[in-house]
Amino acid sequence: MSPVSATSYLCASFAIATARQAEAHRRWIKASGHSSGNLLPLIPAIQQLGKLDMLLRQVEDERFLGIEGEEPFNAADIQAKFSNLWVLNAYEVFRVLVDRRIGDNIESRVRLRDDLSVVRVPLAKFEVERHIKVEGFGKKDRIPLHPKGALPDQEQWFDPQDPDRWAMAGFLISRRGSIAWEVFDRRNAGYTVFERRELADRALDLLIRSAPPSQPHDETRAE
Repeated sequence: MSPVSATSYLCASFAIATARQAEAHRRWIKASGHSSGNLLPLIPAIQQLGKLDMLLRQVEDERFLGIEGEEPFNAADIQAKFSNLWVLNAYEVFRVLVDRRIGDNIESRVRLRDDLSVVRVPLAKFEVERHIKVEGFGKKDRIPLHPKGALPDQEQWFDPQDPDRWAMAGFLISRRGSIAWEVFDRRNAGYTVFERRELADRALDLLIRSAPPSQPHDETRAE
């Protein structure tokens, strides 16, 4: 009997998630068909984003329900890696939708793109997001590396002019079993927690809203 391959386990995991997250699957397929405009490559890009979201939703649900019992020691780390990947891909999808003004709800899409960017930049560039225009907050202003009071004896700063500057997105597990990131958000001059599940709910809701009037939907945003 040949050993089970990592590829088989991975494919099985995606298949299980697709079967158990049937409603999310239906919505992602619908969203990909109605949100791409005339940019055909967006269809598979959105569907791939949906497949990863379904896998993460299943993992999040299992964590929330405690299905695994005593989970493997590196389960949270693996979940975080896939969650990081989802954010990076989601940002690119919404960046293209906003830049090319595909679909409606542009203002809501801009807000989501910017929220994704606030998480993406420390994940991908080890920097703090500095390109969102914020009145009264300059790109060269120093930024605390930790939430106020987190490390009272070790105050550290992100200095945009320091060649050795760095920042990171610390993650935690939300009450829903989702990865959440605590990152500095220049728009409110402080640290904010962004939950992956909430970002995914917003993304799917905005994409679904692009459906033609002849195909209404009754799903509401999951907070």
